[in-house]
Amino acid sequence: MPDENEDHEGFKSLLDGVPALFIHGNAGSYEQVRSIAARCAEMYYDGEFSEKYPKARNIDFFTADFDEQLSAFWGLNDQVEYVTEAVRFIADLYPPSEHKNIILIGHSMGGLVARVAASRNEDVVNTIITLSTPHSDPFPWLKKTADFSDEIGLISIYSSTDLMVPPSVVLPKSKSDHFFTVDAAGLLGVPIDHQSMVWCGQLRERVSEALVGISGLVSLQDRMKVFKNVFAGEVGPVPIYGMAKIKLDIMQSWVVILGLVVYWLKWAVVVVVIYQLRKLYIKYRK
Repeated sequence: MPDENEDHEGFKSLLDGVPALFIHGNAGSYEQVRSIAARCAEMYYDGEFSEKYPKARNIDFFTADFDEQLSAFWGLNDQVEYVTEAVRFIADLYPPSEHKNIILIGHSMGGLVARVAASRNEDVVNTIITLSTPHSDPFPWLKKTADFSDEIGLISIYSSTDLMVPPSVVLPKSKSDHFFTVDAAGLLGVPIDHQSMVWCGQLRERVSEALVGISGLVSLQDRMKVFKNVFAGEVGPVPIYGMAKIKLDIMQSWVVILGLVVYWLKWAVVVVVIYQLRKLYIKYRK
């Protein structure tokens, strides 16, 4: 983040759109947002959705660089503090405007960081998009999703074929109309793994369209309508046929099998530990 004492007037002159901040996940890179950012720029400047989204604006992308830190194991608190300050810094780069709301985009653990940072900056953040983020609060110090203000929208995009973050942990703990989840693999009919969530071509198209669609909107209600239309539509998920369906079924089967294996291995370890402790108890009791 630039020094607070520096003159940012020249930098500010380059900012003419709606700010969006990308936060990468465990061992991730700030460069992961390039595909989405590039596609958003193409859509806006080529006018692909000028009729569908007449209020669309350019999006100024910012990205946090944590040097591929293993945030799943340590450093998440520091990242939250940094992003909280970064959001405030970005907001100060823009003049007072109804379009000042910053869009936060988080991949994996970056989504957790975005969630907490947003709760501390509710006056300038009202929309969060997360990609394969475990929202079931794996860390007790994180603010619960259910504690969020109704003025913050959370779109949790996951993949049912993701072996690292299974669907069981991506559901936001809230019944708010401003929180909803999207199974990208099921919707698009293609297997998408954990890392592919940020560069899968089919998903990138949907995410980029949604970002362009909400860029000119202010109210959270209007933004959520765009998200629901882009990711679900009035006709429901896209039907899956042929080899795409076979591949998806195979991947989903492996996810279930792997989950069962991990479950039984866990209990096997518990049984072995209890058995060994019992042997030690009998040995020393004699």
